[in-house]
Amino acid sequence: MPWVAFHKWKQAQLDGQSQPNAPVDFNNDSIALLLLKSTADPATNVGTWEDVADAVASSAEVTGTNYARKDLTGVTVTLSGGTVTVDASDPTAYAQDASGFDNARYAILYKKATADASAPVIAYYDFGSNKGNTTGSLTLQFSSTSGIFTFS
Repeated sequence: MPWVAFHKWKQAQLDGQSQPNAPVDFNNDSIALLLLKSTADPATNVGTWEDVADAVASSAEVTGTNYARKDLTGVTVTLSGGTVTVDASDPTAYAQDASGFDNARYAILYKKATADASAPVIAYYDFGSNKGNTTGSLTLQFSSTSGIFTFS
């Protein structure tokens, strides 16, 4: 399954006023990634636009040894043949630890802000099943051909 952009984020990119801290400038803003448990389906519980500190999202964020939110590096926006591609360097792996987590179902991409309550979520990724780092490192990789996501 590809990354899914939240509808309200897409609206905020176009009108710049519908949400706090919008629009997102991928070239200059700090973009980060967090993991949610399977109990918080972003398509329904987080909705199309929520702050990462929303009661549902904050209570559903995974916890465990070697889990921390990841700042993305090498973020780029390119245009080629009518397709805009947003990409970044693959985040560092969540190192294996028996006291880690085994219940990460979704990855959430968001723009960092001074407070979680005003940090807009951008897109989510459904792993398809729970993932973790208790029996081995968890590595997340963006597509080598389409980056994080594309618009055409």
